[in-house]
Amino acid sequence: MVVVLDCLAPWWPDNHPPNPDARIIHIGRDPLFSRYPVRNFRSDLSIVGESATTVPALIAAMEALPRDHEMLERRRATLAEASAAMRRGIDALSTHAMHEGLTKARVGRALSNALKGLKSSVFSELGCPLGPLERQDRNSWFQEPHSGGLGWGFPAALGAQLADPDRVVVATMGDGSYMFSNPTACHQIAEALELPVLVLVLNNEEWGAVRASVTGLYPKGEASRANRMPLTALHPSPDFSLTAQASRAFSRRVELAADLEEAIAEALKVVRTERRCALLDIRILPD
Repeated sequence: MVVVLDCLAPWWPDNHPPNPDARIIHIGRDPLFSRYPVRNFRSDLSIVGESATTVPALIAAMEALPRDHEMLERRRATLAEASAAMRRGIDALSTHAMHEGLTKARVGRALSNALKGLKSSVFSELGCPLGPLERQDRNSWFQEPHSGGLGWGFPAALGAQLADPDRVVVATMGDGSYMFSNPTACHQIAEALELPVLVLVLNNEEWGAVRASVTGLYPKGEASRANRMPLTALHPSPDFSLTAQASRAFSRRVELAADLEEAIAEALKVVRTERRCALLDIRILPD
């Protein structure tokens, strides 16, 4: 038996469980995915229920089942080593800079360090990734929902700041996402309502998600081999710092890894003491 909670897709290749005799049970609010036109994940039994009630019920039902403690300890050790190896890889990636350039991972680690000990929420829209950016508290991390679109991050962060004025709220996004957020309107609202959101624009002068989708589907295609992939460039990049300055926000461009930590600290000081919106236009390397 394999239980998939909250209707998450099975994690094994080709949707086949490792044990051919396994029975797959989906538990969630809508395990049939009734509003989806296509759903091709196997389910032998679908149970409707909220996690708050189904998870304790599942635990209680499993209490009487026999356990192979030796196998469980081996599995825990294997998973612990895999987790440690993954974290070592993240550490190496987040501290790496090429020709003094910056990466999303490095920015995420710098932001993580700066937010330690602060009650904070990060809204990420193709911005700083989890892993290098450690988030452990409730309401400390939000990522663009499937119902959202480009431009979600900045206005969502403004709403969160309005709801909890004492929280440090950070909006981190790509340059394309920032442009789609209607930044002039967002900065005007931030000033008018005194919402001191910290905005990090991870600027790689391209639609990175579009390029990644094309290379993922057609790694040997004409677009992948082109020196400049069509319909992905955002060059020359606007000076986003001027957009923020138009509404009296603090702004700064960051191009060198050596300047990153100090720039984030300066922007956080403005946000927390002056109660002003702050923007960092961080030039990063392509993904």
